[in-house]
Amino acid sequence: MVQFVKNIGSMIVISTILFLLIGSGKPRYKTPVEVTQEQQKRDTLQVVNQQNIPDQQKTQSLQPLPEITEQNLTESQIEIDTIAEDSIDVDTIPIPLDLLSRAESLSQRLDEWISKPLVSKATWGIRVVRLKDGKVLYDRNGKLTLKPASNVKLFTVAAAYELLGENYRYQTLFIASTPLDENGILNGNLMVVGTGDPTQSTIYHGEEAKQLFYKIADSLVAKGLRRINGQIVIQKQTWAESGPPPGWMWEDVVESYGSAPELLMYDDNCYEIAISPSTRLGDYATISMIDEDESYLSDFVVEAVTVPSQVDQGLSVLPSLQTGERRIVGTVAYAARQKRKRVVRRDPYTYWKTSLENALKARGVIITTGSSNPPKRTRTRSTNPNPKPSSSVQGYDTLFVLYSLPLKKISDSIMKLSHNPSSEAVLRTIGYVKNSKWSTAAGNEVEMKLFQSWGLDLDYFDLKDGSGISHANYVSASVVTDLLQKVTTKQWFPEYYANLPYIGEPKSTLSGRRLILPDSVEIRAKTGTIRNVLTLSGYITSPNDTLIFSILCNNYPKRSKRQSGKNLVKLSQNGILTELAWFLAPQGPRRNLSTPEPFPNIK
Repeated sequence: MVQFVKNIGSMIVISTILFLLIGSGKPRYKTPVEVTQEQQKRDTLQVVNQQNIPDQQKTQSLQPLPEITEQNLTESQIEIDTIAEDSIDVDTIPIPLDLLSRAESLSQRLDEWISKPLVSKATWGIRVVRLKDGKVLYDRNGKLTLKPASNVKLFTVAAAYELLGENYRYQTLFIASTPLDENGILNGNLMVVGTGDPTQSTIYHGEEAKQLFYKIADSLVAKGLRRINGQIVIQKQTWAESGPPPGWMWEDVVESYGSAPELLMYDDNCYEIAISPSTRLGDYATISMIDEDESYLSDFVVEAVTVPSQVDQGLSVLPSLQTGERRIVGTVAYAARQKRKRVVRRDPYTYWKTSLENALKARGVIITTGSSNPPKRTRTRSTNPNPKPSSSVQGYDTLFVLYSLPLKKISDSIMKLSHNPSSEAVLRTIGYVKNSKWSTAAGNEVEMKLFQSWGLDLDYFDLKDGSGISHANYVSASVVTDLLQKVTTKQWFPEYYANLPYIGEPKSTLSGRRLILPDSVEIRAKTGTIRNVLTLSGYITSPNDTLIFSILCNNYPKRSKRQSGKNLVKLSQNGILTELAWFLAPQGPRRNLSTPEPFPNIK
């Protein structure tokens, strides 16, 4: 027995020695820290190696990758008021019918979609109404006032159709301070009077919009203009407001989606910059202009640093409250593609004037600066509470009038693309047409009186802008469904309905949504997205019935360990819409009784 124990002990000692010499045989997995260190070494080595490459080859090897295109726009990319998140969008994943609820009543089925983990912690306001009899089929906090985000555009477009008409067009006037003589000479100033036309943009005209100023110049030449012994004067009218509406976040006002309307707007008063990583880690990124004067580079202070890819946190453009400069902050990955960002011009009127001057000179018009009628350097408010815009140009010769696209085309971009500058311009125009004041406050005052006359309860909503960017807006789901029910009685409702995007419509804010719907059912709705807010309101129609719905979600948790809170809210919205669609078409395929859990199992 003793000998056996000795033999066992010897075997253990030998095995231990062999284990130490040969190893355990199991693969050794690198820790995240080691992986990060190796990636940093590779990035650093790549930079060091570049220093030994001839200049010509170095330039070729460090050439930026192709720009990111927008071939397949998702909802969060195309909706201009969206705050981007660094997570995969799940709204492209359709909800199979066997994932729908097994509950008997519609209320129970919809309750399940907002009782899932994480989304149950959000604040929900939901109402579903049957159009033919006004019966409320579902209500969850229907009178709770919440931030609506871009669902505000449902109100703006409705007021515009009612007060302006679907064929309303903006006018940009080109006025001579003295009549042209027989040789086409203007001995005075050429005045440009804008009224807030938002359609002078690539959003509406594509690449053709870049020829705008040359087409204006051609029209003026066709009217006989050959020489200007004076100046081009942009009329900044005293009856017009400038700058963003109340309640906009300071971070929004330099981003393209936060471009405030002005009387003259070319391409949303925005321009594009390219941001590229440096050739060395730790150095600042570099920026360049896209089809724009390099002098605009002086507007920017670059604080974004080039870092290894695994620690890249993304870029932001922020305004400097002290100097007015734009700060590019954050990080850019060393191996990243060139990134493009659209930012708002600081002085759109100067750009408009310079562009028109250059176009006129290109068409042979001579411009000599005269001393008569010098442009005003400051703006003053009129003492007349209701100034008449036409009084500023009476007695002058109108050489040419540039008309915008009709309101029904503008409304299409407001609804389908959630185009903020257009919706803000339309609201201010309502104030101008009805109250002689082109301002957000005037437009809000007029439209709220209209909605009150329609029977909407003013105790349950208040609007501060026309687009929904403002965090001071609030509405209830009941008011939204009341609005959508009221507009169905209007003569212009077919245009209003057609402006709303349908599920999966290309180049719209619903292009990414994928729902399995009965063939006879159509869903048209307006999305809304600002920070921690996701809303969706519209119509579900079938040959026999129509449902009006409003789904407002605020204050959802940003993310769990496994999924973005935003994505789970979208999944709940999609589930509710699918339930309602098959409620309208119960003759569809039977649901599988073994229903798996569609949400991640999270706490």
